Amino acid sequence: TRAQALGIVYCALGSYLRSLPYERIERCVSQSVVIEPLMPAVRYIEAHLAEPLPIRVLAEMCYMSEGHFIRQFRTGIGHTPVQYVLERRVSYAVHLLHTTLKSIDVVAAESGFGSRFYFHRVFTRMVGISPGQYRRSPR
Repeated sequence: TRAQALGIVYCALGSYLRSLPYERIERCVSQSVVIEPLMPAVRYIEAHLAEPLPIRVLAEMCYMSEGHFIRQFRTGIGHTPVQYVLERRVSYAVHLLHTTLKSIDVVAAESGFGSRFYFHRVFTRMVGISPGQYRRSPR
């Protein structure tokens, strides 16, 4: 039964890929070539959002110099590593505010922000409302 389900999924995926224009497939393949060397850092970021994430450490994971890592990251992911980390931390904070009753101080700490004030400033800039307003808003 599992093999049949996988066969159906693979057939559907094959049909979808055949329907795509060649240029789009080529663009995806070339993009994956840029992203793949960055994946150790991306996985580490996702697993350690609450911890400090120095660029030097992330670059070493990918066997790159800091400058090269930043350039490759921006090319492959579309943001600098710092922007990406902030976006992921805010996204995680949104999740915590939405799904828990933890205090904003605790959400800030668990999301990797050094202080509630910095968290408030970054969250408000990226989401458009403060963390408290977000929590009180109807979803």
